Amino acid sequence: MHTRFFVFVLTLTFVMGCENSEKKEAIIIDKTQNHPVFIKLGLYPSFDQPAEVLINLEERYLLVYNASPYVYEKLNQAGGHDKIVDKQFSLSSKGNYSIVPFHSKLSIDEVNPIIQLINGFSAKDYEVDLSKVMFDGMCYSYQILYSNNEFKEINPMNIPNKKQFQLSEMIIDLALDKNQNDTNDSILGIVKGYQIPLQEKYKWE
Repeated sequence: MHTRFFVFVLTLTFVMGCENSEKKEAIIIDKTQNHPVFIKLGLYPSFDQPAEVLINLEERYLLVYNASPYVYEKLNQAGGHDKIVDKQFSLSSKGNYSIVPFHSKLSIDEVNPIIQLINGFSAKDYEVDLSKVMFDGMCYSYQILYSNNEFKEINPMNIPNKKQFQLSEMIIDLALDKNQNDTNDSILGIVKGYQIPLQEKYKWE
């Protein structure tokens, strides 16, 4: 009996030790240095509902909302555009395939990885290679405000570079984690689907 109890305690201690060792080390941001305080990510799929995500990195909150008053899929399926304004407001008011805007508080551990990633951007990460830009797929747009009041915008269209793409993944995953609405899950899930080709492209780099 004593032997079994000893083995149980030893096993429990080992499991707890493994769990503790797997905990991510806290990211510390030096706020005396210039750093991002606000970011907006625009997501504009070619044939699906666009969305925008705002994150206040100082006050630590997230906002997700529609990037357009149009309900894309429903309007495309409806056919005919003579009454598009009526359709637009009718569909939006019924909440058909339209993001339900939401707000969520964030923790330091949730915002600091975003700040760290942006702090690691080089001058090249703020540039766009126009020779690679296409208009199909999903377009990305980034607006970043810094603590020194510098404001930067990145519009890589549908070809963000690796760091830009990693930033979008981090923000979308955070939005999905904070969301509590089935329709939003569906729309953000479709957005994630648009990211698969770039995930495949960058996982080997």
